[in-house]
Amino acid sequence: MGTKTFNNYEDLLTFTRASKGHALRPVSYGSELVTNGDFSTDSDWTKSAGSTIANGVLTHTVVSGGYQSTRQLYEFEAGSIYVLTATVNGTSGKNMRFRDDAQNEGGLRYDTSDGATNGKVIMNGSDQNVRFVFQARGGSDRILIERDSTSGDFSYTVDNVSLKKVTFDESDGTLTLFEHPNNIPRVEYDADGNRLGLLVEEARTNLVTYSEDLSPLTKVNSPTITTDIATAPDGTETVDGIQDASGGAFRRVKMFQGSVTANSTHTGSLFVKKETSETNYGGVTLNFTGGTSKVCYGIIDAVNGTINAPSIGNTITATFTTTEVGDFWRFSITATDTGSNTQLEFGVYGTLSTNGTTVGSGAGSVRRIWGAQLEAGAFPTSYIKNEGTSGGVTRSADVASIPVADFGYNQSEGTVFVEIADKNGGVLSALGDGTFTNDLRFGVAGSNVARGTGSGFTNLVQAGGYADGIKIAVRIDEDNYQSSEDGNISSIDTSASLPPNPESILIGRDYGAYINGHIKSIRYYPRGLTATQLQEITS
Repeated sequence: MGTKTFNNYEDLLTFTRASKGHALRPVSYGSELVTNGDFSTDSDWTKSAGSTIANGVLTHTVVSGGYQSTRQLYEFEAGSIYVLTATVNGTSGKNMRFRDDAQNEGGLRYDTSDGATNGKVIMNGSDQNVRFVFQARGGSDRILIERDSTSGDFSYTVDNVSLKKVTFDESDGTLTLFEHPNNIPRVEYDADGNRLGLLVEEARTNLVTYSEDLSPLTKVNSPTITTDIATAPDGTETVDGIQDASGGAFRRVKMFQGSVTANSTHTGSLFVKKETSETNYGGVTLNFTGGTSKVCYGIIDAVNGTINAPSIGNTITATFTTTEVGDFWRFSITATDTGSNTQLEFGVYGTLSTNGTTVGSGAGSVRRIWGAQLEAGAFPTSYIKNEGTSGGVTRSADVASIPVADFGYNQSEGTVFVEIADKNGGVLSALGDGTFTNDLRFGVAGSNVARGTGSGFTNLVQAGGYADGIKIAVRIDEDNYQSSEDGNISSIDTSASLPPNPESILIGRDYGAYINGHIKSIRYYPRGLTATQLQEITS
């Protein structure tokens, strides 16, 4: 076959994720594309009947289901990502929308035929700052502001419209917990700006109905709540504050309360703004309830990034973790109730005294929090935004691969190299057709490589477990498997065989399992490397 040339990893990679997904990475914004976005003059916009620009706002008046729209032309780059922001104010419960001209191809649209709602605004009768991230598609050459299909008479105003192109991983970029559109791979960085690699995760659901807004949630003993008081990790002004009022009662917000499967494991997490000094700390809790309350609790230390004085109730096993994300700590509690309780609460307290048992005598420091998440699973995954969807919002799995037809694959022999930054799963990569029986898996826990069989997987090159940051290389041919991890060489296995007719190298997954971490590098050599070479590339 001839040589294929690719400009970047996205051109080579076959990737899908049927939902949005957050990741921390350098983000840069281009120049402003909207002209007269503050509507200071009645110009630069094409309006239909019923659309007016006056007093610094655009007004649409919808009568008896009539249609009004206002538009402006742009030269969109197909495949590029854009961010649109605006302020909207209109009749509570009515809908308006923003869309690009190629709404049925994807991007920014509200197309009920495929369930897409990106671009839709359900108005609440007051000013709403909205933000939409979308990928421009072919045929899109304008932004439209228009009514939704809601019938009846209503009106709304629009102001402060902004449209900018987004680029990633530039030297001038700001580390941002960016919400990537559907089917956009996430290359993530740590808080110091070091590239971790391609993030590959299984599907998860955030059960917290309002992950960025404490206002609609259940309050206990009337804590003081302030909304939108700081910039969140995603760059929006959506951080809320919770503060203990004077008195002696536990004052808290319930982020989730509902039924779960007995003996199940859940992880609750939230982002807390870093502080320089304070005397009182708020707390987070996972509370399994039955005949009696069984609290799993920890005090948040926003200065040092720890959870102090953990309290773990009877029949509960729990772990606590902290991750640095820019100017925030992400705290998480993973807990399992080994009893028969099926009710679970996830919540956050206002300030507590540092012994974790009593409330201070007066109001303490404001705890600034954002991004609450409760998910079924034994570890936290990337943040999933929920703006009010009852029952939770699901982030779909990352499905990444490279077709063997797009590189010099050799069916007779070859070598696969994988380097990871971290993982919460057992599969780093696989070679095959994505089925249970025909995949050759790399990095299986307890071994370097395993070949699928009808009844399970047989370990082929046994070399023990592996840790975060490991480098693995595996030589494969018809009768000669050998592997190296971090410079250590295994024995030769002559009993193996290659998978028949492989279609792709699967990245960070096999037919159903996921690494739940970051793939830093993956390489393929169309020949079997020697033992010395295997050790050299993994050292």
